[in-house]
Parts: sequence; structure tokens; C-alpha cells
Amino acid sequence: MKTPHYFIALELPDMMKEAINGIIEDWQQFMTFKQWTHQDDLHITLAFLGEVKNTAFIRYDKLLKEMAAMYFQFNLSLDHSGYFGKKESPRILWIGPELNGSLNRIQKSVQQAVAKLGGKVDPRPFTPHVTLAKRWQGKDEFVLPEISASHYFKATHITLYKIHMDRLSKYEAVYRWPLTAIE
Repeated sequence: MKTPHYFIALELPDMMKEAINGIIEDWQQFMTFKQWTHQDDLHITLAFLGEVKNTAFIRYDKLLKEMAAMYFQFNLSLDHSGYFGKKESPRILWIGPELNGSLNRIQKSVQQAVAKLGGKVDPRPFTPHVTLAKRWQGKDEFVLPEISASHYFKATHITLYKIHMDRLSKYEAVYRWPLTAIE
């Protein structure tokens, strides 16, 4: 059995997941991707951890609980679409939030915590997004669709997810750390 992998993400509220799933259902009618994201798996990744030894969970829990307590809950608006990869055959189709200082600061703090605990930090610039689909398979030219309306939600906590590649809903929430700073 393979060792599971983990990542830390901003978990989306159920109502937001339902709204995004509506976008996915609309776009599936005219776009051909190999894989569409399951509604329960929608999130904004802050750090990919890969394999994590059991002994490291206690350290991650302690450090990220302390870090999350320093941040206020904040509002986000998913207001645009984008892709990663080649224009004619994107690897990833996503929607993303407007620029948000709170989100960027939390992501940087999570990356610093991962580095402090010996994890690898992604050197690429942070592009916050919610993955909708993977691996374009359309025969026609890919045309990036626009979001018809912004979708607002409040970020209330960060989550450690375990990846289960053999399940339809692949991500299991293992730890949740509330954003609890008080104004």
C-alpha cells in the first residue's frame, strides 16, 4: 500500500462548494476534460506536503493551531477563471479569488511552518485557485469561459487533508485550525 500524501488548504463552506459545482455542471456541457473535481474536494491549496510521518502530525497540529490563532476570518470573492498549462490543451481549469492580502499572508505563514518542520516549499509564485477540471481532451480549440457572477464566502479555518487516490471524493479532512484572532 502506498504511503498517503497530505496538503494544507483553505476549506470552502458547503454553500460555496454547491455554487461552484453548479459552474462545473454548466461547463461540463461544452468542455471535455479527463477529470472534473468532485464537489467535496473543492478547496484552495496553501501547501502540498506529500508524505508525512505519523510523528510529524503533533508538530504540525501545534504549529498550525498557533499560526491560525493569529489570523482573523476574512471574506473572499471567487471572481475569475484561469488555467495552467498550454492555451490549446490546459492541464488545469480553475476559478480564483480576487487579490487578497489576508489569503497571501496566511499562505506565506503556512509555507514558513512547512519549511520549519522540514517540508519542501513550492518555489513558484502563489496563484490561489480552486481546481475545477484536469487534462483537456477536447477536439476543438480550448476557450476559457468566464464566470457569470462573483461568489463570496468567509474563510474561517485552514485544513489538513489526506489524499485517497482510490476514492471518488479523494480528500479527507484530518485537522481543522480555526482562524481565531480577535479584533
